[in-house]
Amino acid sequence: MSKLLRTGLALKEIESFLGTVEHESPLVENYLAQYLAVAFYSEMEERVKAVYQDRIQGSGDVRIANFILKTQDAMLGRVRKSDIKEMAKCFGDDCRDRFNAALSEELVQKYQNVILNRHETSHTTGSSVTIDDVKVAVEAAETILDALNLAIQ
Repeated sequence: MSKLLRTGLALKEIESFLGTVEHESPLVENYLAQYLAVAFYSEMEERVKAVYQDRIQGSGDVRIANFILKTQDAMLGRVRKSDIKEMAKCFGDDCRDRFNAALSEELVQKYQNVILNRHETSHTTGSSVTIDDVKVAVEAAETILDALNLAIQ
């Protein structure tokens, strides 16, 4: 089952809609792709944070878990690959190394492309992200979330 349910559903709906439109509109497609990039980023923040929370709360010490979750809240949801790697390192250098080893540069690039495009969409004049870019980023994100979950166990 997909870990990015909201993004996956929006992607399917948008692809279905675009399939019914008589006249192609690259501008409308770009607006929808930018929306998907923002939705993807938001959902990744939630999912990455959930992986860390599950691991921390499973430690058996509720007070320590609460302390870590409250003091590290801002870092737990960061979604750039470099930020995820640094948080994995907080569990041990071996966790960071396992996380890095599980991911190819090509996969990371597909993921990072949409993460960076989301930043441009939100903080500048927009981006050239495509729906296909988001589609491959969602697939890459699934692998990244699995790799993170396994690395910090």
